[in-house]
Amino acid sequence: MKATIFTMLGILASATAQQPSAENQSASQSYGYGTIRNVCGPTDAIELLLALTPQPIACGDKTPREYIRLSLSGPFPKTITFPAGNPHLQAAKCVENEHKTKCEAAVSGKITIDANGREGHYELKFKDGDEESSDFKVRECMSRIVCG
Repeated sequence: MKATIFTMLGILASATAQQPSAENQSASQSYGYGTIRNVCGPTDAIELLLALTPQPIACGDKTPREYIRLSLSGPFPKTITFPAGNPHLQAAKCVENEHKTKCEAAVSGKITIDANGREGHYELKFKDGDEESSDFKVRECMSRIVCG
């Protein structure tokens, strides 16, 4: 089976049960929760979209105003170092304002994903100097879709 593309974007998903440990929280808010679901990607291939959020959200809820998105490819477990060199493998911190989303790509860092693809740890540094680091756990909100 071909490797599945994981694109971390802030979209609908479910609440997580694990809170990040205090030692892994950055000075800003921690993004230790998240969501994952399947969607049609830009080439009409099915992709898994993953978003890290500062608080739990349920399937069908809109993502919070601030979130971290990350593009990943399976299989898992794996560690990806950023910048990845592949334009599809991007990590970004996003903020939604007045129906617009502004995302800032990570300039360096890494993410480690466990074998089930729903738990891991990230350490990311952004151009503005912010550093984000936390454990995360996401729950799946999958549905049947047809792309193309």
